[in-house]
Amino acid sequence: MDSRNLVTSGKNRASKERTSHPAQFPIAVIDRIIKASSHGGDLIIDPFLGSGTTAIAALSLNRQVIGFEIKPEYCEIATQRIQNHLEEMNLIQTSLLISLNPLKPLFKL
Repeated sequence: MDSRNLVTSGKNRASKERTSHPAQFPIAVIDRIIKASSHGGDLIIDPFLGSGTTAIAALSLNRQVIGFEIKPEYCEIATQRIQNHLEEMNLIQTSLLISLNPLKPLFKL
């Protein structure tokens, strides 16, 4: 099944990448945006990190990423997804910063 056609929010959620975040979107959607608007090594800033989809897409495309999220439960979801992604990809990025508050980093890899 083509991942671009999978539902990741609302009723009848079908995507294996689905989390409990209410407004999650498929990685393929943000992947296209990042490819069209940046180059490898560029910095992607996501001021509403949510479930971490943008961070995962950015890291997959060899971009650096900084994300901010005010809800601790979404930070936990994003942190777990990003860590799983990095483990799966055997990547170590030194520029990933997820923060509850720009002045108080949750973690930095």
